Amino acid sequence: MNDESVPLIKARIVCGAANNQLLNPSTDYGMQAKGIFFCPDFVVNRMGIVNCANEQYGRIGDPGSVSDPIVSVHLGREDENSIFNIIKAIIMKSIELERTTADVAEEMANRKAMELHPIFGHRSHLIIESLINDGWATEDSKT
Repeated sequence: MNDESVPLIKARIVCGAANNQLLNPSTDYGMQAKGIFFCPDFVVNRMGIVNCANEQYGRIGDPGSVSDPIVSVHLGREDENSIFNIIKAIIMKSIELERTTADVAEEMANRKAMELHPIFGHRSHLIIESLINDGWATEDSKT
């Protein structure tokens, strides 16, 4: 979406799972001002990573069904971290703070990323630190 396509939108919510829907992710091209709520792809499409992370454990029920409790918790409305409830929280917070949904979603994601994982703690931080310490990003390591 860009300066040319956004004025053509007649919907109140833009919610798609494609990656990088905004030409420039630092702007919503006036959607918020027009009363259009943009749902960022990294929130909406998180089932891709959930599916990949859980593939090794197999599936319960027919493929594509929500009978599997691992899948249904994300797609339902009961769990506070379901896609529905996260999007709802993003929209409500964006209204309250008068900020774009993309900005609010990114802030929420960054805050969540800083929380300790219940099993692995700050493993991602340790992996990055290890790569830096091993010289992975230096010119010498590229040869």
